[in-house]
Amino acid sequence: MSIFEKGWLQKMYTHLTIYTDGASRGNPGLAASGIHIVDDTTSETVVDLGFALGIATNNVAEYQAVLHAVEWLFAHKELLADDIQISFRMDSSLVVSQLSGSWKIKDPKMQQLAREVKAHLRQLPGTHTFDHIPREENKYADRLANDTLDNGV
Repeated sequence: MSIFEKGWLQKMYTHLTIYTDGASRGNPGLAASGIHIVDDTTSETVVDLGFALGIATNNVAEYQAVLHAVEWLFAHKELLADDIQISFRMDSSLVVSQLSGSWKIKDPKMQQLAREVKAHLRQLPGTHTFDHIPREENKYADRLANDTLDNGV
């Protein structure tokens, strides 16, 4: 479960930026995902999440981070405005390119994760984008993933 969830206000969100990152110590190895969600209208943190994943590759950990973020959005759908704009930002060009449809997904495990992500996204209001960002701009999600690994949660 999440170890970094902060208190969040019951309000309607219209613009969210979701930073995700996966970490794996070994490939495959002990893995975790980190998620940092920001309300773009106030620049305030909505929630920080870290999930231990067991043994996984780095790419699977990256996908799991996006999936956990989408599952959190789905679980809190009542907080999302009908015209919400959701921007997923991550430093994995592979995941961005595959979820955006630019690259084909060949690995069966990642195909399944992508199907789950897309299935949840279809049930959410508004629009979403996937954007590649440099690692330096994704330090918060990276720290959440690595803190989860360090704490063994």
